[in-house]
Amino acid sequence: MKTLLITFLLAFSSAAIVAQTYKVYGSFKSLSYHQGGAELLPEYTSPKPMPNTRLWLVEYLGPDKKPRVIKQVISDSLGNLTLNLPEGKYGFVETERAFKLHKGAYVPYYEPPIDPQKLDFDREELSPGGVIENDRWYLDSGKPFEVGEGKRNSFVLTHDTSSICYLCP
Repeated sequence: MKTLLITFLLAFSSAAIVAQTYKVYGSFKSLSYHQGGAELLPEYTSPKPMPNTRLWLVEYLGPDKKPRVIKQVISDSLGNLTLNLPEGKYGFVETERAFKLHKGAYVPYYEPPIDPQKLDFDREELSPGGVIENDRWYLDSGKPFEVGEGKRNSFVLTHDTSSICYLCP
C-alpha cells in the first residue's frame, strides 16, 4: 500500500511540473515582385508559400530584452508548420547567435514599408533610379504571436522583397 501511495504521489507531482502546451499552426510566406508603371494583377502581388524554410523560434521577452532562442524550425513542402508550445509570446529570427539578436526582436528583419504617397520626390531619400525597395519580415498580427488558452494560436510570417519603380512609364 505504501508503494502504491508513493507511486501515485510521484506520478501526480511530475505531471504538475510539466507545463501545458498548445498546438500552434503557422506558415511562412514570401511576397516578391517588381512593379513598374503598370498595375499588377492580384496573383502577382499575393504571398506564396515558403517551403523548407529554416528559422529560429524565439520567446519574446519584451521590447527592452533580447529574445530567448528556443529551437530551429523548418516549414514543410507547403510552407506550413505545427508547433507545441507553452503559454507565451513568440517570434522567429534568422540566427541562434544571441550576440546578433537585437532587443525586442520577434521577426528576422523588419523595416517599415515605404509609402510612396508620403514621400517628397524632390528629396534625396529615394534610391537612385526611382526605385523603392522593401526587404522586411512581418507577422500577420503585427506583433509577437501569443500562445495560450483563449489565444489565436496561429500565425503567418511573410518575407516581403518587393520593389516599385515610381519613375517608370
